[in-house]
Amino acid sequence: MSNSEALELVLKLRDNDYKTTIQIKHLVNNKNNQLRKHKTILIKISRGFVIEQDACVSFLNNLSMNQFINELEYAHSTKNFILEQLVMNEYYQKQQ
Repeated sequence: MSNSEALELVLKLRDNDYKTTIQIKHLVNNKNNQLRKHKTILIKISRGFVIEQDACVSFLNNLSMNQFINELEYAHSTKNFILEQLVMNEYYQKQQ
């Protein structure tokens, strides 16, 4: 957004323009969504390592069924919901 566009929004906001308020909220939400998409998700696994989500999926693919169950128990007991969901997704894929 150019400086003149930003200035126009600010001036309209000062005048309590309702449409401008909605427009600014929309712009902020879009920016936050873009930041969330590019944010790296780090996951702590049972071995104590903190790894990225893609590396976690690769790690889970190489586990035996007993190790898989242990990882699920770890995720559940530590309330690590992201790891728990990844483990369940990989489990269902292995069952097919």
